[in-house]
Amino acid sequence: MTASAIGILILALLGFWFLGGLLLRVGGVLLVLLGAMGLAVTGNASGVIPLAVGACLWFAGRLHYAARHRA
Repeated sequence: MTASAIGILILALLGFWFLGGLLLRVGGVLLVLLGAMGLAVTGNASGVIPLAVGACLWFAGRLHYAARHRA
């Protein structure tokens, strides 16, 4: 690997460490809201998938935050 690739990898990992929990939780909440809105508006069961994925993303963000803050 070149030095620039290693530098980009380090910056990406640091960015995920500092912003990953927030981004995962915000993305999860948005997916949960969109899935619930899809269920309410259309009545179609296909809204369950984004709702479940959003809940998993939110939980992963919560675990990331807890690991980062040792809580």
